[in-house]
Amino acid sequence: MYRHFEKPSYYRKNISKPVSKVPPPQWVVFWIFIYSCSIWFFTIFLKGLEIAGSVRNYLIYVFIMGLGITAITEIVRTYTRKKSFKLKWGFLVWICVSAFSFWLSQIVVTSVFSIQNGILYFLSMGCGVYLLSMVISHIFVYKTYPKQLPHKIFPKSNIKYGKNIKLEMQVFHSVNAERTKHHLHQLHWDDSLYSDAQIRAKEITRNFSHFNVPQDCGENIAKIPIGKVRGLGFVSRRNAARSFMKTWMNSSGHRENILRSGYHSVCIGIAMHGKNYYGVQLFR
Repeated sequence: MYRHFEKPSYYRKNISKPVSKVPPPQWVVFWIFIYSCSIWFFTIFLKGLEIAGSVRNYLIYVFIMGLGITAITEIVRTYTRKKSFKLKWGFLVWICVSAFSFWLSQIVVTSVFSIQNGILYFLSMGCGVYLLSMVISHIFVYKTYPKQLPHKIFPKSNIKYGKNIKLEMQVFHSVNAERTKHHLHQLHWDDSLYSDAQIRAKEITRNFSHFNVPQDCGENIAKIPIGKVRGLGFVSRRNAARSFMKTWMNSSGHRENILRSGYHSVCIGIAMHGKNYYGVQLFR
């Protein structure tokens, strides 16, 4: 269900830096293994091409290696996250990142540590390419995305964020990610709507309707059950934000609100009642 209004003549801005997250140790080991296997496979593949005389320029060799590493890791990533494989402009960026990481890692591994071949070589290369890629991606994220918790727009208002603030901020980032895909300006987190969003989230647990929507605000609401849901897969706290966004983006009215060019700010409220998440988006 949704409701929208024309934007008011005022809005507030809020831009800040993110906090990078370190993956769990088991995922670090898993991805180093994937990178190492990718490098091993394409080393053998490109060696065959070298024998045939196809690859003579070292820059071409490094680029093809970056392409191969990126292709395999992206396929594995989409499989583990149960998403479809799609080619985007970011794929080319990651080819360049992987190629650069491979080139630098090969210099360090062969020149500094004098490791030329064998299992240790591929493990060292996989570790180097993975770590360099992580560092570059975290630098990129830090410079381009807001941080996990918003700065207070009104420093003296003593706003206390609820227990679902991290989940609410995941939805907020997802909204801006969708708008970026459609070449729309980013929405700003509006603390002045936070209290209203929390109230509305609790209200729709009792009355799932647009009754009592704050004045001059557009609204999206959704109810997401915890557990296996048709069309969403298994819903848990880890992927609840994605489930909310998928539900809203699959509805023309909700999608219109999320992609409405007239809005400049948004706030999210999420409440849990029984075995269901109730989510509210308030737009201005």
